[in-house]
Amino acid sequence: MNWMKTTAAYFISPHGEVIEVRTSHIAEVIGNPGLFGVTTDEIQESYGRHGEKIGSEGKAREEILLRLIEKGWVRIRRYPRYWSITVGNWSSEASRSMSRWAERILGPGISGRREADPHMPVRINGFKTAVGSRELLTIQRLAEGISLREISDSPAEIGCRGGNPPFCQRGVHFGTPGKSSLVTTS
Repeated sequence: MNWMKTTAAYFISPHGEVIEVRTSHIAEVIGNPGLFGVTTDEIQESYGRHGEKIGSEGKAREEILLRLIEKGWVRIRRYPRYWSITVGNWSSEASRSMSRWAERILGPGISGRREADPHMPVRINGFKTAVGSRELLTIQRLAEGISLREISDSPAEIGCRGGNPPFCQRGVHFGTPGKSSLVTTS
């Protein structure tokens, strides 16, 4: 397996389908609006309202992605030292979908990419939950399944309450410095 130097990104649909994001999340939505339940006109209206070029990563992008997240979509992005997951409502269905995604990314992989470090931190950003922005678990813990109550009430698996961006570092394993643990699968 080769070490990847790029990031990986995904959407999880409200029905649990994992969709690979090839470039940016907003580019994926613009390229296939019907899949996401939006129209080209709605996208153009958002960008027009904000005076932005279609596809730019500004206020219109934020508005469009927030609308999708509020409808049950989950946004996932792998950064060099952590996974970022944005979820609107932490329902049991969303929790199961994220757990299934984590199992796949740790196991056989998705679209030729696999997370080799089960201790890679996960930052969960929640809009309509008590989660807020937390760095409370690892990708392995997410794969095992975790409830909103565990996240909201827990002093954190990584050894500190609430965390300090980018991370509260007591007890955290960040993988091998200089190498990504996101690997290609054969």
